[in-house]
Amino acid sequence: IQNIYIDHDVMHGATFPPQEWQRFLTHCFADFFSLPWEEFVLEHNRHHASTVDLLEQGEFGWDPEEFHYALQQWAGPFGENWYKYMLTVPWIPVIHFFGLNDTGSLFALEWWCHFPDEGAGGKCNKEFWSKWVPRRIKHNAFV
Repeated sequence: IQNIYIDHDVMHGATFPPQEWQRFLTHCFADFFSLPWEEFVLEHNRHHASTVDLLEQGEFGWDPEEFHYALQQWAGPFGENWYKYMLTVPWIPVIHFFGLNDTGSLFALEWWCHFPDEGAGGKCNKEFWSKWVPRRIKHNAFV
């Protein structure tokens, strides 16, 4: 848990480390594969841009954190729906264990299916093969 707090503080402060090797210190050993540092920062920024009010996920577009909160939001207000929370909340640690968290492998797969955004006319993004795929391979080869 402490690791994600450190990552979060770094993302809001010094988002790009002065040395290239320092990108591999924060979260890369959290799972078998994960997001490269640059995409980790981009994902977090997109989360803040799309969800200003945490009570309304994805208010301004797709939020990468959306599924994390889906189980709790489906349940609705606690008072009248307490039984729904009994069904959904126990699954949250399970999905985190399987890697659906900021530094996990399932989350990386979810992000990779949504980013980078498609190009004009629904075509592949121009930088997908030249920029993003090599970065992902380099990071995960290290992991």
